[in-house]
Amino acid sequence: SRFFEVAAGTRFENYFIVSAFCGARPQEILGLKWSDVRLPEESGLPGEATIRRRVSMDRSGRWDILEGTKTSRKNRQAKARTIYLI
Repeated sequence: SRFFEVAAGTRFENYFIVSAFCGARPQEILGLKWSDVRLPEESGLPGEATIRRRVSMDRSGRWDILEGTKTSRKNRQAKARTIYLI
């Protein structure tokens, strides 16, 4: 709880909260777009985020947004996955 108290109000607060509670890889969270997120229509229901892409650094140190997840590189049928935001 102390970690979240310190993170509160920083520009990375939402990133830390989503990272801690959704189980996605850091590169996948950084690749999220608002179009990937569905917020619940009623309180008490979970939201959803669809992991479709990831952020990666190439050998020159440049960041790239790559379609697909780490899992989809190994399993071509695993294009995206849904995680619940509770």
